[in-house]
Amino acid sequence: MGADAWEICPICHNLPEEHRNGIDHLYGKIPQEDYDKLKKEIEKLRVIETVREDYELYLNEDGTAHIDFYAKCQTCGASWEFVTNNIKCRV
Repeated sequence: MGADAWEICPICHNLPEEHRNGIDHLYGKIPQEDYDKLKKEIEKLRVIETVREDYELYLNEDGTAHIDFYAKCQTCGASWEFVTNNIKCRV
């Protein structure tokens, strides 16, 4: 199984833990210049793909299909896994 794709994490969006819920709560509480700078920095982070997706798809000798999918975010550690050999062939 190889790294087939990288995606943006739907859980953390590659944001530092202290900003995962956004920064709207800081508006008016910090200088506008600092708020704008932080907003720009966060927008740059949001587009970085941190979820590595690994998967395999193939047909077994018995006619069943095999799907093996695993993904993990390098920032927050969220992970997904799906494995099945139970997809039957219809003739």
